[in-house]
Amino acid sequence: ATTCSWLLIINSANGDHYKVNPAGMSTEVDVKDEAGEPYQLLGGNGMVLCGESRLVVMAGSSNQLVVVTLGQDWMSADVTGFVTSDNFDDPATAAVVGADVYVANARFARTR
Repeated sequence: ATTCSWLLIINSANGDHYKVNPAGMSTEVDVKDEAGEPYQLLGGNGMVLCGESRLVVMAGSSNQLVVVTLGQDWMSADVTGFVTSDNFDDPATAAVVGADVYVANARFARTR
């Protein structure tokens, strides 16, 4: 088993993504889109790590999941795809079960 001593966090408002060490020091992760341009993970909320390097970010405000591949040191990431669904309603968090990713919707826009 591997031990992880880093935390990945996201600023939902501006889309910046950070790697944080146990002392609380953070460094911004360099995220690039499929064309190699800087990419902001706007509206990013929950994140789930699938395996060693694939990260799925819930982008609730755009009702999609953003799939990124992390660099070996987690200091860089490349957007490798997007997942959309009519069933998404502000996706907020997820869990990995086997090869499947289960998404929980926040449903912020719903009124009672």
